[in-house]
Amino acid sequence: MIRAVVAGMLALTCFACAARPSAVGTEAFGNQEGRQAGDEADSPARVRPRMLNQEQVLRAVMREYPAALREAGIGGTTVVHLFIDTEGIVRNQEVHRSSGHPMLDGAALRVATAARFSPAKTGGEPVAVWIALDITFTAG
Repeated sequence: MIRAVVAGMLALTCFACAARPSAVGTEAFGNQEGRQAGDEADSPARVRPRMLNQEQVLRAVMREYPAALREAGIGGTTVVHLFIDTEGIVRNQEVHRSSGHPMLDGAALRVATAARFSPAKTGGEPVAVWIALDITFTAG
């Protein structure tokens, strides 16, 4: 039996628009109310992207899990940074934190291309953002 987990689907970490994750660090896009801590009351509301196709992404995790690693009981979590455009499409992806297994990291990047999101918004207007997504492969 294969267990596939895509963590962070409901709690995606977003980064500043159009910035590379390595240059931004781990600054959160906003809290659950859509405002960043310390924002003034009159600043525009921020809305995080939301994954729209969780079932397809979970199927991609199972499909892309390298058979040799799965059969050996080797799993791990890769943290992938995704650049989501104003239409919610993943336009770029990169490994932020390796699972320790290059084959799992490559599989995580392939899984990331299957994800579709609602666009992030600032002041009601769609904006492009970087997000972090944990992709976990577990043989069980």
